[in-house]
Amino acid sequence: MITTDIGLGPNIDEYTATAGPSGPWTFVGSIDNTATDGVAGREPADDPGSPCTLTTYGAKEQPAFETNGDIVFTCNVNVPPGCPVAASEAAWEANVTNYDPRFMYG
Repeated sequence: MITTDIGLGPNIDEYTATAGPSGPWTFVGSIDNTATDGVAGREPADDPGSPCTLTTYGAKEQPAFETNGDIVFTCNVNVPPGCPVAASEAAWEANVTNYDPRFMYG
């Protein structure tokens, strides 16, 4: 299973379950960090001076796109809760790619 670490955050984590999908699940490790990839923690694109930074959530493995043993996953991008509504709207209006899901490799 691929998931975002603790809901909203930059770490993408891998877990395994030997008994099946109901678990128990064992943490394998973090396979990616979206801050290192230049997504989480950045100001929204085309919105300089924004009081908000982007965050990632909802990581999901995409096995249909995997080759050569690579793990392909998507994650959603948004400004975090607590960002003022006007700033959230400004980020969306500045560049809709601020909210596009990202395909990444781990």
